[in-house]
Amino acid sequence: MQPPLRWLLLAGYSIALAVASLAPASDLPSVQFPYLDKIIHFGMYAGLMLLLMRAMKIKPAHAARSVIVALSVCIAYGVLLECGQLLLTKIAGRTFSVADIAANTTGAAVATLALTLRRKSSVSELTLNLLKKR
Repeated sequence: MQPPLRWLLLAGYSIALAVASLAPASDLPSVQFPYLDKIIHFGMYAGLMLLLMRAMKIKPAHAARSVIVALSVCIAYGVLLECGQLLLTKIAGRTFSVADIAANTTGAAVATLALTLRRKSSVSELTLNLLKKR
């Protein structure tokens, strides 16, 4: 049985994220913009969280538990990649950064909040529409 496209997309994104995170520092573009690194971390992990929640097709009955699991997976993946950077410090010129972990976590958390609020507003609108029809 082939995995659905949403899981393949998530796997591809996760691999690309790992490659970008563990690539030698000399291979990365040098841009002089304050906190650009943290903005990129935020965006990449927000994207990871959105793809993960989409892949999981979280059901309302198990939403809280599923969201906590998804958020934990994103945070753990970010910590794992930062630890990988720690191991590659001498080889690839990468460094472990607690600030990167904070940016990763914040990105994943904001994406979770955005999706949760979006779903709740969709449910609220649907309920209001149903009540108006009565």
